[in-house]
Amino acid sequence: MAQPDASHAELTAAGISEEFGVQAGEVDKLQMKWSNWSEDIEENKRLVLEDVDEVVEVTPFSGIGASLNPVGLRPRSRTADCLIASCPVFYGWIMAALVALGALIISPAQVYSVGVVLDNMLGDLKKENKYLSRLGISTLYASAHLIASPVILLHTGALAMVSRKTLVTLSGLLFCVSCLLLAMARGPLSLLLIWTLQQLVGPGMLYPALELTLLYWWKARRDRVSAVVQSVGALLGMLLLPMVLSFTACEGECWRPAYTSLGVGLLVPVLLIALLVVEGGALDHDLGLDGASSAAGSMRAGGSMHAAADTALTDTAPSESMALETPSPPVADERWSLHEALTHTSFWLAQVTFSTVHAIVNAFIFHRKDLLTDYDEHFPDDQADARRDHNERLATNLLVLVALSCMVCTPAGLFVRRKEKLLILALLLVSGGILTLVHHPTSNGLYISSVLMGGAFGVTNGYSTAVWEYLFGRSDAERIKHTSIAITSATSGSAIWAFAFSRQETKRYRASMNAMAAVALMLATVDMLALAKPELLEAIVRRAPTWEQLLARRQRVGYFSVSGQLASIGDAFGRCVCSAPWSRTARRNQANPIETEIPPLENRAL
Repeated sequence: MAQPDASHAELTAAGISEEFGVQAGEVDKLQMKWSNWSEDIEENKRLVLEDVDEVVEVTPFSGIGASLNPVGLRPRSRTADCLIASCPVFYGWIMAALVALGALIISPAQVYSVGVVLDNMLGDLKKENKYLSRLGISTLYASAHLIASPVILLHTGALAMVSRKTLVTLSGLLFCVSCLLLAMARGPLSLLLIWTLQQLVGPGMLYPALELTLLYWWKARRDRVSAVVQSVGALLGMLLLPMVLSFTACEGECWRPAYTSLGVGLLVPVLLIALLVVEGGALDHDLGLDGASSAAGSMRAGGSMHAAADTALTDTAPSESMALETPSPPVADERWSLHEALTHTSFWLAQVTFSTVHAIVNAFIFHRKDLLTDYDEHFPDDQADARRDHNERLATNLLVLVALSCMVCTPAGLFVRRKEKLLILALLLVSGGILTLVHHPTSNGLYISSVLMGGAFGVTNGYSTAVWEYLFGRSDAERIKHTSIAITSATSGSAIWAFAFSRQETKRYRASMNAMAAVALMLATVDMLALAKPELLEAIVRRAPTWEQLLARRQRVGYFSVSGQLASIGDAFGRCVCSAPWSRTARRNQANPIETEIPPLENRAL
């Protein structure tokens, strides 16, 4: 582009009037306006800078990797700086390990552990509450889930009022106290209150507050780190602690000292988390996300917080070379908020799938011991102890298979580019598992069913974070995820109650399991149609009969009756025989079917 002439660098008032055709009297007015505008711009710039320095409220969802503590907002802790400086590895790995340890702490409130002691608890409480049944105790546990599920959405507000260290420490201590109180429960009301307290402070506060820290230490590798954390958490929470509880909980009141021991023993990991958890993220401690160099982290933390947040939210799609380097596809970059996601069909289609899979698996794990009475080896009546021991070993083996399958299948989201296909995979796995359980009631069928259900559970855990970022971007993915978890928690409690109700009314679990399998298969069909290519849907629509053709077919006698259809098939077969080449004289003039004169819709000129 041609450069302006040097003679235009400085022009007098007369020169301006000659150059631009402006009268000499108007030049002074323009110069005065320009001077006033410049002063206003400088004043506004100064006011904006002062306002930025005085900001005291920072949302925890201001962007992936954004600094939590702007300069001057909160003093940095010397203890945290010493911990991070003395750590031989990137401190983000320590935070990831603490998240996995949190899954171990909240395990006594989950179905994996409650299902271990459920029968012993029911037999013990029946001594003082004769009318307490499996349906009643399932109703109490489901009610605790329904009451506590909205609290999962409130942990971000709690983090705005108190520090993360304080919230995690208080939640962990209260959870340990709830385990001690559960060992002293004597009636339905106390059981409901204690289970509700466990759900409030455990899955409702402790674990979400810890899991949120991954957002501020990892960015590029956060999917892989989350998969590792969830796999290790499944190993600790679904396998290790329930096995310990299974070996310590025996007949009668032995479950009470087992929970007392848990309440005391879990103080060690709670205090360890309280000691090692730090406020803020990598940028707040002059570190780079994903363990980048400290110089880059210091540069970003020294005043480019908002630039980092905006870059994380508004970057364009990466190039093909970057897509080849990373195993997962780039997530969407739109700024979808929670409210916008809740009004979109994609959220509810994925959420119904997520809730259905978790509801079936949680109900199966919760009632697995009682469910085995429908599939035992028909021991004689004089071998009740042998039958009980056999069912105990089989229930333990089923839980081990579910946990191992879940741990192996959790990283599945890293190897699938189109995350929405995981929805169909999870539904097919869980429907196959529950149908195998119903129609192949043997030990091998139980093992196959456990592997399939554990795989479905792991797949849903793997995409619980990735699918929301994939569909709605990273701007508000965490709040969308925890809203999904709250809904899933409520539906899981409802499924536990539905299985117990089916058991009491029909004496078997077959009715509820068949209903759940039908729902899963229908959802899989809906997901397949929703994800199908437009060409396939167009072909299906073109082959579908029009309303006029349906009306024409309805005029045939007996169209909607089986006998009428069989008669029409026999008549057509007879006509085919009579019209054979060897019987030309017997060929009959077949009447054409009733057809409408209205042309098809696609052939009309619009």
